[in-house]
Amino acid sequence: MGVIKKFAFVLIAFLLVTSFVFATSPTITIISPNGASYLNGSANIVVSLVDTNANAQIDLNLGVGGSDSNVLTNFRLTDSGNCSNYTGDATSLFECTVSVNTTLFDDGNYTITGTAFDLFNSATNNSDSSDATVQFDNTAPVVTADQYDSDWNSMSQNIHFTCADALSTCEKINVNGTDYPGAEIWVLITDDGNNQVSFYGVDVVGNQGNAKVVGAPIDGEGPTISNHSPSNGNYVNDATPEVIFHITDGGSGVTPTTNDVNVIVIDGVIVPLGSFTITPTTDGNIYSYTLPSAKSSGDSILVQVDVNDSLENNTNETWNFIIDTEAPTSTSISASSPTNDETPEFDLGATDSGSGMGGGKMKFSCDNSNWASEVNYSSSYSSFNITSGSGCTNSEGDKTIYVQFRDAAGNWNTSSSSATISYDTSAPGTPSGLSASAGNEEVTLSWNSVSGASEYRIYQNGSQKATTSNTSYTITNLSNGTTYDFRISAVDGAGNEGSQSDEVSAIPSSDGGSTNADTTDPTISWDNPDSGDTVSGIIELRVRADDDDSGLSQVKFYVDNRIIDTVRSRSNGFYRIDWNSMTVGDGSHALKALALDRAENPNSASTSINITTENNGHSVDGPTGDEAEAQEAIKEAKDAKAELDEDLDILEKRGIEVSDDTDEAIDSAKSKLRNADDQFDDENYDGAKTLAENAKQGFETAKTMLSIETYSETDYTYNPNTLVIILQGLGMSQAIAEESAAFLENMTVERTLEILKVVDGSTTRYFASIKIVVENNGEAQNLKVLEIIPKGFIENASDIVGMQDFDIIEEDPTISFDLSIANSETIEIFYGLGEEMRKSDADNLLGQEVLNDFMAPPLLLNQDTAADGAALGGVGAGFFALPGLGDLAYLVTIVIVALIVLAIVVFLALNYLQNKDNDDDNVFGMGYSSEEKPFYEGLVGSIKDKMSKEPQEDQGPKWAYRN
Repeated sequence: MGVIKKFAFVLIAFLLVTSFVFATSPTITIISPNGASYLNGSANIVVSLVDTNANAQIDLNLGVGGSDSNVLTNFRLTDSGNCSNYTGDATSLFECTVSVNTTLFDDGNYTITGTAFDLFNSATNNSDSSDATVQFDNTAPVVTADQYDSDWNSMSQNIHFTCADALSTCEKINVNGTDYPGAEIWVLITDDGNNQVSFYGVDVVGNQGNAKVVGAPIDGEGPTISNHSPSNGNYVNDATPEVIFHITDGGSGVTPTTNDVNVIVIDGVIVPLGSFTITPTTDGNIYSYTLPSAKSSGDSILVQVDVNDSLENNTNETWNFIIDTEAPTSTSISASSPTNDETPEFDLGATDSGSGMGGGKMKFSCDNSNWASEVNYSSSYSSFNITSGSGCTNSEGDKTIYVQFRDAAGNWNTSSSSATISYDTSAPGTPSGLSASAGNEEVTLSWNSVSGASEYRIYQNGSQKATTSNTSYTITNLSNGTTYDFRISAVDGAGNEGSQSDEVSAIPSSDGGSTNADTTDPTISWDNPDSGDTVSGIIELRVRADDDDSGLSQVKFYVDNRIIDTVRSRSNGFYRIDWNSMTVGDGSHALKALALDRAENPNSASTSINITTENNGHSVDGPTGDEAEAQEAIKEAKDAKAELDEDLDILEKRGIEVSDDTDEAIDSAKSKLRNADDQFDDENYDGAKTLAENAKQGFETAKTMLSIETYSETDYTYNPNTLVIILQGLGMSQAIAEESAAFLENMTVERTLEILKVVDGSTTRYFASIKIVVENNGEAQNLKVLEIIPKGFIENASDIVGMQDFDIIEEDPTISFDLSIANSETIEIFYGLGEEMRKSDADNLLGQEVLNDFMAPPLLLNQDTAADGAALGGVGAGFFALPGLGDLAYLVTIVIVALIVLAIVVFLALNYLQNKDNDDDNVFGMGYSSEEKPFYEGLVGSIKDKMSKEPQEDQGPKWAYRN
């Protein structure tokens, strides 16, 4: 038994030993990289592994001969996270991926050695290894560019690019975004312009070099000659015009002082380059030349310019313009007369043998002195108001209207043409004696003539039937047996229609017809209230009325002999109205009803009763019935007009006119409202009501055509503590400057740049104005408000418009307004150009920030001080104005000051230049130490900068839309 146990023990030991001795070795293979591979950046190493014992450990070594000095990783398969696809079973072939950061190593050749150890047989080094040779390359290739010439060329440029890489090879060269394979390429640049060619290289590993730029400027085009003035084919009203053109070249450029400008021929004469005023610009030069001798009207001036750029690219351009200094001729104006139209239609004519009337202008006046704003020339015009236009009076009678014309070149005829027309708005009288004679299917009407009538309108059953200049008329094609009602009105030569006549009736028939000759009075009687009744509040007044012959035309109701209403139709057998008894005081009152028939000479009948009103002292005033309705309609029309006037007042203050269509609609509505008032005074309440309703509709229509909103408001700000210094710099004496500043202690003065957006019908316009607001917190004053306006906003004072009158102090421009202001009163003043802008113009103006160009706020001066011209001498001339000096003294003073400054600057500059290498020098008794040296160096540098600056282009007014 003991022997068996010993044998079993030995057997077990033998099996254990032999399991180690004969254990299977692991197998490892580096799959990637393989061969002479290039690696860069973070590269992956992939190995495959199999071990029947499934207990391998992998060591990866980086180095020559598998040196352990550069171990990249060492892990066991049983460690988590080393091989993402290891599931615990290595008996089958699987792969592991290891990441290597190649940037930690120098570029060069390396051997990657992978070794797998069997954990169960490590004592006998039961292992396997695999090697791979690689090259680490993290250096980008270098690309060089060789070109024919880096300066401007007149032809295309072929640029040679070469790519070099220290370790691997170049795969491609990228030029201006396009990949070209290989390490050497040629790229042809053909586009005109200052070409900047970008390039870089990429090697086979993927290393990309930094982009470089090489210039390849090409200029194959000649200079540009533009902005001709006068323009080609244009007319100019100047006998010695200034010729202006702009030469630019976006490439090699044009030098005006060399032979680049070959020849300039004007009117057949070669003009030397030195005769031109040449103004440099950012992209070229502006050339200007004034013709030395006057030309005749009709002369055609030919301009020829031949110019090369620096590469001899040539441009030759010619244009011509025509002299026209003669005003239009054969001018005429006429209009129908008499007229009742405030804006009659004028027939106009003018001829011009030069520039013509296309694009011409015309202007109108009633006194040949004050002229309305010019308008585009037209053969007919109906927007000049002969009662409210320039120089016109609001009165009837003969009016002489003057007109002047301007041709397309700008020549005005100063000898006005005129036409005299009779303005008449008074209607003729009412025709009397109307009679009707009936016949077979016709009626003949006769009436008495009316003084001043040129024609008569015939109304049949309320509608206009015919017009005649005679005092009789036969109406035909009538139906026999039918009653027809007729009235007549007179119309004068101006178109004014008088009131209609009394009505007559006739019945045509085949036997000659009959005329209703009615001589019988109507019948009328009260139905409610009864005589002697006591009434209160609103009651119904009701009567019975009839006429057996011609029929009733109307019934009128009276209270105390004052008409309160008119009824023209019967309701359920009665003529009735509702009457508010509180319109009269408590007590006894007489009610009367008057019936009128339709006879030629109306017959009438009336009935009266007495009643007592008792409303406990309550009463209301005002008319009733048709009169009340007419009065209410007129009130609503005037309210509509008042709302429209608010908008018109905004525009008028700023010198802005509405369009012709809107103006015509407003005038028509005003005319209807005036006529409504006249009809109301004549007790024609129906007519007044209709006219008032039409007027209200006209005002409301005009308001919908007009929309005003503030597009922008920008306030001007200033420092009151420096105001006196600023005013003295503007040329004011210290006493006057202090006086102006003192006014601002009790007054608030604000200046605002305001841009209005005005929608007028289908047109949207923008207008810029300056608004000055003066608020008086002290005692009443009579002042002058002085405005010194920068030319960047308005170039000349004569261009300024506004509702308030102003005086021009200087055309430069400086203006003043008279201002009488009471305590606690606030007054607004507006001025501007009054010219319309587009939205882009308004935005451009806002971008210029013209308020910053105002040197001072609106200035307040006592009117006595402002009246003294000497006190304001030099105002507006700028900070260097010297008040009180004559022109010669002023000039001498400026020259002396300039010479002193120049002498000091030259002395300091020479002192510096002679001693700049010494630390401490003393020349001519004035030296500088090493500490002072930087100061003088800066001074000299500043002088050089200012002397080297090119003259700036005159920008002109910032209101660019005016050009």
